Amino acid sequence: MKLTSIGWCDPRTEPGELLWTAVPQQMKQAFANFPPRLEAGQLQQRPVPEGGAMFHRDWFKTVPELPRGAKVAVRYWDKAATDGGGDYSVGVLIVEYDGLWYVADVVRGQWSTFQRNSIIRQTAQLDNQRFDNCVTVVEQEPGSGGKESATFTIHKLAGMRVRADKVTGTKAARAQPFADQCEAGHVFLVRGKWNTRFVEELCVFPAGDYDDQVDASSGAFAWCLKTPKYEAPSSATGYHNDPRRYGVLLDPSVPIWWRRN
Repeated sequence: MKLTSIGWCDPRTEPGELLWTAVPQQMKQAFANFPPRLEAGQLQQRPVPEGGAMFHRDWFKTVPELPRGAKVAVRYWDKAATDGGGDYSVGVLIVEYDGLWYVADVVRGQWSTFQRNSIIRQTAQLDNQRFDNCVTVVEQEPGSGGKESATFTIHKLAGMRVRADKVTGTKAARAQPFADQCEAGHVFLVRGKWNTRFVEELCVFPAGDYDDQVDASSGAFAWCLKTPKYEAPSSATGYHNDPRRYGVLLDPSVPIWWRRN
């Protein structure tokens, strides 16, 4: 038997076993049509099904490191500003490679505004050492205060690629595209100390106490899709035929041309 947080022993021993075994047959038939989350709440007194709600634990597989050649990287920040309490400031780094997405790193903490801004800048510097043209994206909350906060952060990251994201829609709607790719097996976690807390938060969403890692993950995933991908062209002729599809990265002596997919 399981001991609950209030000291009560749950007598059930089998998965899906009802707490009230004398439930009428008519109610059992109605319960059979419940969606998983409603069934977990009404029948099992759990806010989410045991395996997870929008995200499931068995969807997340870990890898020891990123594949070589991974270049498209986005760090998305969901900001908070309470030192030692309240919501968390979270920066999730997602890297895309060959049609798969890798959650490469999560920075998370309850910091003051000054501490948070310093950590965002330090993290951006490290990201840019690892990846060429890594994009840092900060969520812009509604209203003038959100715009001012985003503008301040962008100014602090001068010299690096940084954008503000004006979010729209519900948190669940923004998270669903990322959840779909997780379910399809297209998302992997790079092994790290942050893995357990990350998976636990995603699996209790939207019923958990915190959703900052969910917001940052769905934001990073969405911006990975916006980031252009490049490949070496077969010849310089292609550039002149279609110049809008090309960029140029200049070495001090040799121009290196890239084709935009």
